[in-house]
Amino acid sequence: MLSLLVDDYGLSVNEASLLFGQIVEYEVANVFNPAYSVACKIPKAYLPVRKS
Repeated sequence: MLSLLVDDYGLSVNEASLLFGQIVEYEVANVFNPAYSVACKIPKAYLPVRKS
């Protein structure tokens, strides 16, 4: 998620970290397999316009 925000949206690492601390939502995606999965989500309303 950090790479996506930095590379595709042009945020700095500090800006992306601030988003993580304020608005990120986590969901446990898989609890049946010993390798648990967690989904990290940010609502699109909080994302800047993508870099071209």
